[in-house]
Amino acid sequence: MASLRRPAGRPGQTGELEHESGRSVQPRTRSPRAGSRGGAVQARRRATAGCGHRLDRHGVIETWNRAAETLFGFAAGEAIGQSLDIIIPERFRQAHWEAFHQAVANGRTRLGSQVRTTRSTHKQGHKMYVDLSFGLVTDASGTVVGATAVARDCTARFEADKALRKRVAELEAGTS
Repeated sequence: MASLRRPAGRPGQTGELEHESGRSVQPRTRSPRAGSRGGAVQARRRATAGCGHRLDRHGVIETWNRAAETLFGFAAGEAIGQSLDIIIPERFRQAHWEAFHQAVANGRTRLGSQVRTTRSTHKQGHKMYVDLSFGLVTDASGTVVGATAVARDCTARFEADKALRKRVAELEAGTS
């Protein structure tokens, strides 16, 4: 799995990352052509694009893009500086933080680059499901300084799959 790190000599600066190949990476929060598109197209693009956020090594949100605002309901100003707990359901927090801190300590994630479906919570309190990929951010010396995640709303697909599994189980129970 490729890792990103803060460039050497620039500790603590936000917005600039360096790929393990040494190439500088500038996170984009908005397409340069977005201004030429209509408002409805922009809103749809933001709602369907993968939301991204970066955390420090303690789980405090450092960046929060527009897609994250749309997906979770928190404006960047509300989310940045907060614990990721704002989108983690209470009953999953202990397991989440145990896995998070273990990944930071070990320098690798338990599931590698696998995308996982997990529960999340919207600002308004309703539950949702997201497909989540997670990676670690390291500095020039290889020390983990944070994490990055990309999430996509998969609530409709998850609920449809759940209903289908239930229906199949009902049909199988009726034919046995």
